[in-house]
Amino acid sequence: TSLMVACKNNLIPVVKLFLEYHADVNIQDSEGYTSLMMACSRNNLNLVKVLLSHESTDINKPTKEGCTPLMRACQIKNVDITVALIEAGADIYAIDEDQQTALHCACDRKLMKIVEKFL
Repeated sequence: TSLMVACKNNLIPVVKLFLEYHADVNIQDSEGYTSLMMACSRNNLNLVKVLLSHESTDINKPTKEGCTPLMRACQIKNVDITVALIEAGADIYAIDEDQQTALHCACDRKLMKIVEKFL
């Protein structure tokens, strides 16, 4: 979607405009990525915050493999995005297709700053 393209290219003003006109933030691409997942993948905290501020954003919508935005934030080792997602109510107990949680991901990568946020 156009919103996804704007997210992929870190175009925050354009994303805000699409959200004002009620673009569906929860549409998924062929891999199951939503706009929020793309923002997490792009390591863009400001864009993540913009999407989280939209009332209809599904913070826990998983990809086809069951990866949630919180899991993705842990995979890319971004403490700030991880904290923002947890504070916004991300499900820390969600599991992917391998029965792994975001905490498992953080532990596997020895990301102690992120692990502390789960405890």
